[in-house]
Amino acid sequence: MKNTTIVILVDNSGSMGYMKGLKDHEDKYLIDGVTRMSLIKKILLEQIIPTIEYTNHLIIRTFRHERKQIDGEWADVPTTPLIYKGEFCKQDVFNEIEKLIDPMPGGTPITAAIDQAVTDLKNFPSNDKKIILLTDGEENGNGNYIETIRNIGRFDDIDCKIFIVGLAQDESAEKKARAIATGGYLNIKSKIIESNEVQKVLEPLKIAVLKDTIDNLRKVKDAIPATATRSNSNSHRVEELLNTGLTSTTLTIDDEYSEELRFKSEKFVYELLCKKFNSENVVWLNKDGESGESHDFEILDEGHEILLVIECKGTSKEKPTFYLTPKEWKYFLGMRSKYQVYRVFNVDSTMNALCIDNLLDSILNGQVVPYLLTPEILHEERIFLTLLTGR
Repeated sequence: MKNTTIVILVDNSGSMGYMKGLKDHEDKYLIDGVTRMSLIKKILLEQIIPTIEYTNHLIIRTFRHERKQIDGEWADVPTTPLIYKGEFCKQDVFNEIEKLIDPMPGGTPITAAIDQAVTDLKNFPSNDKKIILLTDGEENGNGNYIETIRNIGRFDDIDCKIFIVGLAQDESAEKKARAIATGGYLNIKSKIIESNEVQKVLEPLKIAVLKDTIDNLRKVKDAIPATATRSNSNSHRVEELLNTGLTSTTLTIDDEYSEELRFKSEKFVYELLCKKFNSENVVWLNKDGESGESHDFEILDEGHEILLVIECKGTSKEKPTFYLTPKEWKYFLGMRSKYQVYRVFNVDSTMNALCIDNLLDSILNGQVVPYLLTPEILHEERIFLTLLTGR
C-alpha cells in the first residue's frame, strides 16, 4: 500500500509575534491588528488540517533562530523543535496547534527547516511525500533555501511537492517562494482569509492524499476473504465507503459532500413532502442510511403505485449547480415523466428548497442548463446542471 507523509513547517520567528523589546520593530508586523502566528493557527485549524485528515503520517515542526552560547561566544542557532509526529489524529493535532503562542524575537532559518524536513521524510522511503511551509519572510541565516529545495530531488533522491502559504510576504520574498512552490503558493495579506483561495492552493494536495487513501481502501477490500460476513464491521465499512462511488476527484470537487448534509437536506424535503402528499404516501429510501438507490423519495398513489420519484440535492450555500452521477442520470432518463428534483439551499442555516417539477421540461425550456456559471474542476463521470431561474 502507498501511504502519505506530510511535514508541516511553521515559521516561529520574531516577526510572527509582536517583536516585544525591539523598539523599531515592535508591533510593525501585525496584519490588521493581529499577529501572524494567530493567522497561521487559524489557517492550520480551519483549512490545512481538515484538508489533510486522510493522510497516514504527519510531522509538524516550528523553526526559528535561538540565541545560544557556543564555546563561550553567543550565536544565532537554527532550531526546529518537533510539536507533532505520528499517525494522523485530528484532535491531537488540534491540541498541539492550539499550544502555539506568539514568539519572541528571533530569525528565520528556512534552510535548516527544509533540511530537517528532508531528514524526516527519508524515514518513509516508499511513501508519497509533501512539505507545507508557512512563513512570512525570507532566509535570514546563512543558508540558501531555494537551492536546498531544488536539490531535494537531485541529491536526496526524494520526490516531494512543496506547498507554501506566505504571510504578507513582500515582492522579493513572494518571487522566491513562487519559484520553489512546486505544489502551490498563496500569499495572505489580510486577516480576512478567503477559504476558497486556500482550498484552491491545497487542491492538488487533497487529491493526492485522497487518491492514496481510496487506492488503499480498494486493496483492503480485495484482501477481505469472500467468506467474511456483513457482521464484520471492518469489511462492512470498507465496502460501504467504496460503494458510494466516491473518488479523490469527487471528494475534492464536491467539498460539501457529507452524510450530515445529505441527512439534513433529505429530512427537510421529507417534511415538505409529508405536508404536501401525506406521510403515508411518502417513501424516504435513505431514512435509515444511504440505500444506494438512484433516487431518494417515492410518492405513491392510493393504489401504492409510484406517482413521482424525487432526487434531493442539498448545498450549504446558494450554489445553483448540482450534479448527477451516471447511475442517477440513466434513472432520470427512464423515469423522466415522473422525475423531480428538490434543490435545498443553506442546509447549515435557514434552509429553503426549490422544486424542479419536471427536470426534462426544465432542461428543454432553458430553466435548467448543462453548463457552469463559474469555473470548477469537474469529475469525468459527473453530469452538471445549473438552475437559471427561480432563485
